[in-house]
Amino acid sequence: MIVSKRGLVKVIILLAIVDLIAAFWYFTLRIESSGESRDLWHHDNVTENADTVKETSMVDTFQLAHQRRYFITTTPSLTNNPSSKLLCIKVVKARLPITVNGNDSLDRLNEAIVEKAFGQKTCNITNAISAYLNTPKFIGNNVDLPYVCIDSLPVKHPEFTNALSVLIFPRITSNRLLVFEIDHWHTAGNTSTATSSYIHYDRVAQHVIPTEEILQSGEDHVVLALINDKIEYLNRKKNLSLLKASRVPAEMCVMRTGISFMFPPGEIAQPGEGEIEILVPHDKIKSSLSPSFLNIMNNNSGWWTYKRID
Repeated sequence: MIVSKRGLVKVIILLAIVDLIAAFWYFTLRIESSGESRDLWHHDNVTENADTVKETSMVDTFQLAHQRRYFITTTPSLTNNPSSKLLCIKVVKARLPITVNGNDSLDRLNEAIVEKAFGQKTCNITNAISAYLNTPKFIGNNVDLPYVCIDSLPVKHPEFTNALSVLIFPRITSNRLLVFEIDHWHTAGNTSTATSSYIHYDRVAQHVIPTEEILQSGEDHVVLALINDKIEYLNRKKNLSLLKASRVPAEMCVMRTGISFMFPPGEIAQPGEGEIEILVPHDKIKSSLSPSFLNIMNNNSGWWTYKRID
């Protein structure tokens, strides 16, 4: 049978399309089943909606909350400068959990969020956000100046402006873990600071995992040595000048590749460098994990990263 050039081109194109489809399904099914899909599909625009990672998981759902308040003092802070009224901006932006793996009984998770984000232990999220937003904090010691709440942001010089924000959002998910990140931002005049804290939630057991249950008890000296080894490596390879750590920080984030330890501004670097994150790979820290957490990690797969809240 003689095939025309045009027909031959059509056949080639059709075969190419079939090959592409076959390759797509081969890699998708193969990598999904091995729990390594993150290496191909680690993109925010994809993972934002990729809440499930296994057939046994149900979609996690969230609701977005975004509120802000503006406060301004009614009298100037400087007697010789009538424009020196102080401004306070308070912002809360949050992607809050509605269901996790099909479960909507999330009281303990919500309590952990409230405690990390607002420093309260006996308050629901709605009341905690309201209390935070309605409590102004002004620069310096002028907190006793009379103030009013205003509807929109006025034009103010940074010298007299104090801005505080709390960002709450899911950061990482996997078959077993959902990790929430909570960021506190504070800008006073021309100085800004930011700190992060994390909540680890077992999606299967529906249990908040305290930080002290991630590492084995009595392993601080081992973990500290691993952290300082990584600091030494970064100083050598990246030409940094980080200081030696004297403790294992309270805040850590479990990630696909390891555990990130969060050092507050000024602890192992100059304050202007901000918060410092030191990642220790899993293969190095694995022996220091608690038996219960090691069991979670050994039965985990399908890591995804959510898009940050800005």
